[in-house]
Amino acid sequence: MVFGVDIPTVPLVFGGFAPQGLHVITHNPFSIIVILAPGTMLLAKLTELARRGVLRVLFADAEWIKYSLAQTYLSAMFGAFLHLGWELTMHQDVDLGFPCFCVQNPFISGQASFSRST
Repeated sequence: MVFGVDIPTVPLVFGGFAPQGLHVITHNPFSIIVILAPGTMLLAKLTELARRGVLRVLFADAEWIKYSLAQTYLSAMFGAFLHLGWELTMHQDVDLGFPCFCVQNPFISGQASFSRST
């Protein structure tokens, strides 16, 4: 953006292109279900396994609650979709249809301006 370099694009499954960027690839329902929620679940379970070591030293008197894989996955999905809802109010480059088709963020106007007129 600073030097006027064009943003690279990613081809979509049903035709067309989407601008490539972190929000386009990770901030959409498909990526939440396929990448982010399973990754968060894996990290939570690895943290649960690590509780015997580092976490017991840091929090010796803490009681650890074991959650099932389904509970952990659904919690990760809920958190990711909550985050996506928040991001929809702030970022124009969130694409809700990625990787199949391009659905521009319906909550951000391309004509919106952040300057105040006095």
